[in-house]
Amino acid sequence: MHTSAGGRRRFVAGLAAGGATALLGCHGAGESEARGAIITPGEDLMGEHGIVRRIMVVWTEIDGPLRRGEPIDASALASSVDVLQWFIERYHERVEEEQVFPRLEHAGREVALVHTLRAQHEIGRAVTRELSERIAAGIDETTRAPIADRLGDHARMYAAHASREDTIVFPALRDIVGDGWAELGEQFDQHEDRTIGEGGLARALAQVEAVERAFGLSDLATFTPPRRPA
Repeated sequence: MHTSAGGRRRFVAGLAAGGATALLGCHGAGESEARGAIITPGEDLMGEHGIVRRIMVVWTEIDGPLRRGEPIDASALASSVDVLQWFIERYHERVEEEQVFPRLEHAGREVALVHTLRAQHEIGRAVTRELSERIAAGIDETTRAPIADRLGDHARMYAAHASREDTIVFPALRDIVGDGWAELGEQFDQHEDRTIGEGGLARALAQVEAVERAFGLSDLATFTPPRRPA
């Protein structure tokens, strides 16, 4: 079980007859642990969607500059694609495909939706491979529009994709797993160790933050719309 501050922590306790609190896990040490918050493996996956959403914000913000021919930090853009590939595709999506989707299919829950989600995983991987190759080959007047198009395609798909998982798939998983959250959490930990090593979320977040800084998007206040006169 992970116990390092940068890794995925899961503190698991049985529900005693007297009504003890079960802590089903959270990322890193924090205030929520002190309060006894219950954070399930499904909520872990929802949190990991935040990595994707922050990258999608970057891609949306640079769409105009990219299409207008303004200077673009190709290294930072390549890094944004890279974090999706190693953290989301190699780890997060594989957890869904191996630990989440089969449970829903076996239970006959949201089978058509799961089929679409699997297909979108494959399409997303093809898009990031294409983006990685195009960016590595160089961003010029002939490639700016195609790159912007594919960034937009991926962002649009994943916004819808993650919203369905957060509101339909993960709640259904909770219903199916029931008291088996502790065991499922351990399986997530083992998968993380095998694929990306402990502390993957912290590394992914640091990479995303570096991308945001490179594009001048690290200050959340810049996204606040101006107040309009009453």
